[in-house]
Amino acid sequence: MERQTSIISLVTKRRHIELLEKFKAGSLTGAETKELLRYEGQRTKPGPRPDPDYDEREAQRQLMARKRAAAREITIDFSRQNMRRRNRLSKNPEKFCRTYFPHIFYLPFSDGQRQDLAAIVDRMHYGGLQANAAPRGDGKTTIVKGALVYGLVYQLIQWGVIVEANLDMAKATLEDIKTFFEKPFGDDLFGADFPEYCDPIRALGGKTQLAGGQLYGGKLTGIKWTTERIILPTIHGIDTPKNTPARPGIVQVFGADKPIRGLVYQGMRPDLVILNDLETEETAKSLTMTTNIKNNVEKGVLGLGGPTEPIAVVMLCTIIRRGCLADMLTDRQKYPEWQGRRRRMLIEMPHRTDLWEKYMHLRAQEMRSGKPVARKADAFYRKNRKIMDAGAIVSNPRRYIKEPGPDGKPLEISALQHAYNLISRMGWLNFLCECQNDPPEELTETMVLDENQIIEKLNDLDEAALPEGTAKITAFVDVHDQKLFWAVVAWKEGFIGYVIEYGVERVLSPIAGTVSADERERQVELAMLDGLHNVARQFERGWPEHDTGAMRGADLVLVDAGYKPDPVFSHCQTTLGNWRPSMGGSSRRGQYTTPKPSRSVPVRTIGDGFHQSLLPRRRIPLIIFDPDKYKKRAQEGLLVPGVEVGGSISLFGQDPIRHRTFAEHIAAEAWHIEKLKYERVPGKQHNHWLDCLAGCCAGAAMLGVRLIASNSAQAMKKVSFKQRQQAKLHGRE
Repeated sequence: MERQTSIISLVTKRRHIELLEKFKAGSLTGAETKELLRYEGQRTKPGPRPDPDYDEREAQRQLMARKRAAAREITIDFSRQNMRRRNRLSKNPEKFCRTYFPHIFYLPFSDGQRQDLAAIVDRMHYGGLQANAAPRGDGKTTIVKGALVYGLVYQLIQWGVIVEANLDMAKATLEDIKTFFEKPFGDDLFGADFPEYCDPIRALGGKTQLAGGQLYGGKLTGIKWTTERIILPTIHGIDTPKNTPARPGIVQVFGADKPIRGLVYQGMRPDLVILNDLETEETAKSLTMTTNIKNNVEKGVLGLGGPTEPIAVVMLCTIIRRGCLADMLTDRQKYPEWQGRRRRMLIEMPHRTDLWEKYMHLRAQEMRSGKPVARKADAFYRKNRKIMDAGAIVSNPRRYIKEPGPDGKPLEISALQHAYNLISRMGWLNFLCECQNDPPEELTETMVLDENQIIEKLNDLDEAALPEGTAKITAFVDVHDQKLFWAVVAWKEGFIGYVIEYGVERVLSPIAGTVSADERERQVELAMLDGLHNVARQFERGWPEHDTGAMRGADLVLVDAGYKPDPVFSHCQTTLGNWRPSMGGSSRRGQYTTPKPSRSVPVRTIGDGFHQSLLPRRRIPLIIFDPDKYKKRAQEGLLVPGVEVGGSISLFGQDPIRHRTFAEHIAAEAWHIEKLKYERVPGKQHNHWLDCLAGCCAGAAMLGVRLIASNSAQAMKKVSFKQRQQAKLHGRE
């Protein structure tokens, strides 16, 4: 039966094929057409019914997802990994840089460069602050890059922040750091030993948009590769043959001109900040810009660490000018916590500088004649090299140009020759700044005092005690509607000042808004007058002389009448003693000009930077002095080394911390040597005790205290009786 069925099936199949051939030839009859349709109907019988839960679109989506995941899945080649070399270099960051990146670190490190590298690595281990000033072009930025890569791959740090003068410069540094991972060089030992970092990064092929979906072992690597921040890939140790995980280290860059605050990523905070050449010529010249950058460092950068973890900050810089931020933070006396270190290109000068002067003269002559290479000067050095090198010590003996010139000879043969070629090219002043980190004072535009220098200028005397040999005592009261600031200075001959006492008297002015404007004005003046009386009562008791103990009063007390003159004049008229109203400057801007006596100028006496104007309606003279002159004398006096030196001013006591606030007032203004005037230091709020100390200096000058001894007891130029009478007739307030 089965055989019969198979024979029928075979016949049916043959008939079906025969009908198909006729259909193709177009010779089918009507009956044959029906027969063919019957055969075709048998072939297309309905199969099994589809699964009602089957979603073809979802199945297609899953298929494409698997294909995309397979495309994003990367491979990491661990076959060349040399763990012995990798572990050995973890203990030597210099060899790490030179072994893995010989195309960048192709010269052995100098002692100074080792110090810079060690400073960064030490801060990675122990935290803290470090400021290193190095010569321009000595490889500071390159060392920063190598040190950061070292700290990241050995997982000494999680998050490194680089701050440079502006964001564009910082971005360029980050782009260079990327190439350490992206581009193999030579034998590519770095890629071989750290494939868990390099292979995922190189798999991007420069297409940063691929970073977000990159997979290894079916897990996201979490890599980010942008212009301002990179996050290294995450590879788990169990997915590597030698348990060498890659952790998501971060490098982020900022410009110093913008505040840096609140950096947190997945619970992490920065643990290392590199301040790399924060200043430019422009910012170093500007006191305002320097102060802004300093505030960003102190308020922003130093606050980036977590509450329980120390922040490590390393500043690598070159001192551009006196008073710039690099000059401040590398000064251990002023900022000891920064552990400042300054390096010179020329540690010791050669003995025969006269021969080097001749060398530079020969070099300049050849350059003027149009010769790009000064071979006569070079021959002079080669002939006298032993003598010309004697005594000289250079910081980096390998820093010179070994490339051959047009004649095939090396352009330079020693680091000392390179240094003097730089001197010849840029001049001594620029060489001192760029290569010696020792800019001369004449390049300073603003003389900014440091509070630490001021508080250390102590004379060890008790508060309110007069030194032996006191010649005069002066005091000054700076008047405001809330407080009266005052200071007292004892003077010896030679303009040697001892600040024996200073303080603040509260003025009980009414609260604004509680009374009318007119009534408040009246009450403020009464409160000022009452405050002046309180200060006068304090001064009445005097100060004890060193040898006799007898109490001695002030020889002259000046009171600032520039703000509200009425209570000041009233107090000075009614108070017994040598109280005088005063005013800093003779114009609205506070500038001072020495007057010339005439009928229209009611001047009584004229001195060095001060004069007295007669005010008949007030029935008391007004003393007007040059505030800039005496502020400068006050500040310079506090900088004079030694207490018993002519022009010196010192503070009472033995505790420098006691005078911190006073010192902040003194340093609140700075002398601008180009504008020849005092300007407020940005960020400094109060300068009242500076006004007081300047007023005391002016008072001493009025009393005849001089820096250089003179037979004249008075420092004032007398005006004739006739001139005084004319001044009374034409006097005005």
